[in-house]
Amino acid sequence: MRSKLNFSVCTRGRSPPFAFCGGCYENRRGRSTNPGHSYSSLTARKLLTYDWSIMKRSASQAPQARGKWSCPDPPFLKMYPTLAEGMCDCWWDDGKPRTPWSLTIRFEGDQTHLCVNDKEGSMGLYTTAETLSGALGQLEALLKGGGAAWRRWKK
Repeated sequence: MRSKLNFSVCTRGRSPPFAFCGGCYENRRGRSTNPGHSYSSLTARKLLTYDWSIMKRSASQAPQARGKWSCPDPPFLKMYPTLAEGMCDCWWDDGKPRTPWSLTIRFEGDQTHLCVNDKEGSMGLYTTAETLSGALGQLEALLKGGGAAWRRWKK
């Protein structure tokens, strides 16, 4: 005979109405498909599947030639050439491959925070402005002028 305090075991989805069953709860929320528990249906299984086709690379994008780079957004390249080069150029001057920079944008209140991350150098360049275009302009000016204060990442 099943104890009333054993909430982790469900008798094929027919537990007493006052008992809690974790398997039935996971199925109801669409987090799992525990067979033999309530709400273990095909709709729950469909919720758990993931369409990996969105992770495939588009066929129109050709790999970059060694020593050459291109920016996928020409207006961005025109307005911020130094930043675009750091984010799009996959080659060092000597022809060796490099990891491009990444750009993180965060909006906090009425401020825009930008961070350029250099993974190979384990460094970041930070700036804050009221608008996104103003923050991008500050980053471009810092990178062009050579007075950028890159910060080392803490390990």
